[in-house]
Amino acid sequence: MSFLGETKLFKRNGTSLSLKLLNWFYVAIMCSVSVYATHSVASEKLNYLVIEEQAAPFQIIDKLGNHSGIISDLLFNILQNSPFQLKVSSFPFKRMIKEINADLYDNWITYGSSQWSAPQNLNLSKCSILTVKHALLTLKRKEIKFKGIESLLKQRLILLFGFEYPPLDELIVSGEILDLRVLNYDSAFKALALERGIGFVEMESRIKYNLKQAGNSVESYDLFDLGGVIPQYEIRLAFSSDMPKAISTFIDDGCKRLKQNGELEKIINRYLN
Repeated sequence: MSFLGETKLFKRNGTSLSLKLLNWFYVAIMCSVSVYATHSVASEKLNYLVIEEQAAPFQIIDKLGNHSGIISDLLFNILQNSPFQLKVSSFPFKRMIKEINADLYDNWITYGSSQWSAPQNLNLSKCSILTVKHALLTLKRKEIKFKGIESLLKQRLILLFGFEYPPLDELIVSGEILDLRVLNYDSAFKALALERGIGFVEMESRIKYNLKQAGNSVESYDLFDLGGVIPQYEIRLAFSSDMPKAISTFIDDGCKRLKQNGELEKIINRYLN
């Protein structure tokens, strides 16, 4: 039935019937819009991907399965009271990358950097979360004289399994530097104590945080800045290529807001100071 036919019916049956029918149509249309909007909001599910064991203090999972850490706290804060549903999934690092590349998750979020390999360097937030620098952790009793990259040649370095360390990786492939890969920080500290490598290479913030968690004092070690070997870079949020622009913009704006009002600094200080 066309709207034109309905208009003729209104005229034949009087004004009151016309108003009742118009009210009915209005209510029906508004209900349809409301149902559609509710469905649209409810369908916006985001997948937050967390690395197990190797990502503290950026991503932390406690023994009860609770999630925290700089990246997690920031994202939870941004999405609090938002219409988006956040599903958290955790994996070992290599498996996370494998599942991303297999397109098993839509609208995923994790963290990344322009200095890393795909997929953690392809669709990054404009908002920078923090700047990281790498360091070499050595036993104080070894009294190593670190003078740059030449001090690492023909030496064995302790590195986390699955992670990349440009430009050290090129020297490892060529055999100019040896490596010992470990699964987590506890294993790295044990390998260092057993002198299975000259030192442990990692982000300085991660070294200090995980030493503290292990009950060790950084004063018991020597910590050398590797800025001349591995340049500093920015950590940002990383999004899937299918992430709707409106959602990534919403999250980016939230990050900028928390950065401007000092909340991001509080989150970072909670874990690093």
